Amino acid sequence: MKNISIIAIATAYCLSPAATAIAQDNPFATNAPANPFATAKTDRYIGVFQSDAVRLTLVKAGAGFSGELYYVATDATYPVNATIEGEKLSGVFVAGGTNFTFTFALNADGTSGAFETEGYSGTLARAGGASGPTKSIKPMGKAEAILNEALEIAKTVAPDKKGQALNSVIGMMAAMGDIDGAKALLNTIPASDFFRAPAILSLASAQLKQGDLDGAMATANTISKPAYRKLFDNQVIGFHITNGDAAKGLSLARNRADPSDRVESLLAGADAFRGLENEAQASAVIEEAKAVAMSISDETARSSAIFSVAFRYAFGGDTSAALALANTLPHDIMKMALLASIGKAKVRAGDQAGARAIAEGMLKDVKKIKSKFARPSVYTQVAGIYVGLNDAANLVKVQMKYDGTHEAWFTAVTFAHIEFKQFDAARRLIQSGIVGTNSAIIQQSLDFAIANDQATRGDIDGALATARSIADPATRISALTVIAALVNAQK
Repeated sequence: MKNISIIAIATAYCLSPAATAIAQDNPFATNAPANPFATAKTDRYIGVFQSDAVRLTLVKAGAGFSGELYYVATDATYPVNATIEGEKLSGVFVAGGTNFTFTFALNADGTSGAFETEGYSGTLARAGGASGPTKSIKPMGKAEAILNEALEIAKTVAPDKKGQALNSVIGMMAAMGDIDGAKALLNTIPASDFFRAPAILSLASAQLKQGDLDGAMATANTISKPAYRKLFDNQVIGFHITNGDAAKGLSLARNRADPSDRVESLLAGADAFRGLENEAQASAVIEEAKAVAMSISDETARSSAIFSVAFRYAFGGDTSAALALANTLPHDIMKMALLASIGKAKVRAGDQAGARAIAEGMLKDVKKIKSKFARPSVYTQVAGIYVGLNDAANLVKVQMKYDGTHEAWFTAVTFAHIEFKQFDAARRLIQSGIVGTNSAIIQQSLDFAIANDQATRGDIDGALATARSIADPATRISALTVIAALVNAQK
């Protein structure tokens, strides 16, 4: 039995099992022309370069270039990225999910250049013959190029993985304004595919963010799974609040018939108020949600609703209120998971004493849990707090009490290192082989987290390099989509 923290579970859930990348043939390893993207020492490399068989479009992207290449022989477009090395451009283009290297060197007047890749070499002329960028074709931006790279990889994924691979791509494509393209991709996912519903939600969410409520509603009406439709309905509540109609948004939330649904809808409203930096209104709505949660008669449903409310308290920095709510829960695994979340929130807030107190309290209460099979997960959750505190001594003490499998323990600890961005420690555990059969999926989680961290800090080139090293296509696509989103947000 694997025992990992809540955030680690969410991370693992979003990632597919380990798989090998699908090798493809270089489309230029024939007598036909090649996939061009080039970069040289000046902005004269910006523009469109073509022959009878190939058209290369380049734009500036940070210290290098990105763009796309259309190849007549395959009637396909490939994303490219490149940097200047010496007197010529060196880069990669992506075909079938595989990177292929190439070089491109313009002549002195910038009107044409020599393109070379394995199996092909030829000359590409600047469209119009001018030494500056052409206006006849709009170059692909950096974010679009990254997303296109993800889409190329998605085309190689096995049919049973297609929905998962396309889910994030559809949402990002729609967010960048290509609604028709996103709908066309959505139509390639069979109705029986589990990921069709979340993909529809991604599309509807993007339409909503663009202000197209009617279009978003029409899209959402095709969602077949109630849980995803409820998520969209809560987004509509946030839409109304964010766009100045708080009365309508809160009315929709308060009119939910099921009290558990009402709690989640009110919390969605609180999230929207927080997004507007209206903390007073957000707090008032959370209190309202708390009253509804406490009134639910079914113990399991009440515990779940209280968990959601307490999590909002912790997320907003009010760990005291979150802890008070946690103490209203019975001594079960849900309470322990909530306490672990609060403990980690205290670690991030710098409240080491508070985090330690929660960890020690969890250890005292662990024997009160009725199911002995659930107890090992409490120890791994406490371990997560001690990992955040960098407290190796207490981590070892907890391990001595742990009665689960050796592999499950180190899996949980490794995920905790990833959660707290202790990437080197996580890498050492993976490389040691101590996590056993979980090493592949943990490695994917680690690489995904590193790529996300690099992109968030502005190191887009580093993030792309990390993302492209991920063996599992679905995880690689997710990482590239996250990077594309961050680049797009910087426009």
